[in-house]
Amino acid sequence: MSKKLFIFISMFLLLAAFACQNDDTATVDNTATVDIKVSATVPMISEWANKVSGTRVTVDSIIPHSTNPHGYQPGAKDVAKFSESDLILAIGLVYEEAWLDKLIDSHSDIKLIELGEFVDPIKARQYEDEHDEHDEHDEHEEHEEHEGHDHGHGEFDPHFWFDPIRVTKAVSQIAAGLTEIDPEGKEYYESNAKAYIDELIELDKFVSSELSKISHALMTEHDSLGYLGDRYGIEILKAIIPSTNSEAGSTAKDLIDAVRLIDDHEVTVILLEREVTSDVALTVADEAGIAVASGLNVESLGIGQSYVDFMKKNIDVIVSNLVKN
Repeated sequence: MSKKLFIFISMFLLLAAFACQNDDTATVDNTATVDIKVSATVPMISEWANKVSGTRVTVDSIIPHSTNPHGYQPGAKDVAKFSESDLILAIGLVYEEAWLDKLIDSHSDIKLIELGEFVDPIKARQYEDEHDEHDEHDEHEEHEEHEGHDHGHGEFDPHFWFDPIRVTKAVSQIAAGLTEIDPEGKEYYESNAKAYIDELIELDKFVSSELSKISHALMTEHDSLGYLGDRYGIEILKAIIPSTNSEAGSTAKDLIDAVRLIDDHEVTVILLEREVTSDVALTVADEAGIAVASGLNVESLGIGQSYVDFMKKNIDVIVSNLVKN
């Protein structure tokens, strides 16, 4: 090989390596932090959003981890965080109604995305017509009782996170929302969303496989697993307290109905929610002579807990208690 040819080839390789290095730098620049403030109402959403936003945007939750969102009232620091946001990501479906509407009315310039609108939500279960033995007068009284302790929840069940496939729709909407306020990050957000959606699809397969081991109907203290039943074909009985609000109270009739359902469906265990401190389920279980199982986490992620871990932990609680009974 001639000396000139050797020099030419060497220079060509150096230029090619330099060009590749520049390409890598451009990719890294796409992940650089941008001056955009995004907040989520609950830790569940902040975890999904951070999977999508990556290093460009950090999304914080207004409601702290391990906190029951029902009845939550934001403090001064929460309001400040909210008012400084360019985008708020919420569950919607009346889930944050106690405080979100008031803050939005005071800060109408902030973009709000209520993810529940995009996930094909299921209607909150209604029970007024389930008991044929009651006359019209009793049915009217029952209707008033349930309306009285439903704490104003809306037409739809907000707990859509118990269906990972519906969560994929929320993730896609998060990517679209971030792109709207940060168009330069479009490809980055879409790539991250796709990777996370693939992870959620794998989670869906895991949940489906685990729940296939169950042959019993589920009973919980509140209506919280409707989407689990809708997605995986699991029979979810009327809850002891028939409300999607974990702060709702019970009536004497609720407890009588629960004991009847336990007997009719041969229920062997009531699943208790970690966020609930009520003794109502213990009373029903004692009356029916069955067990209770604690550990079901319905409303919020724990500190350092991912959504995938949240789901797997809940599925383990359900399967381990129902398969052995």
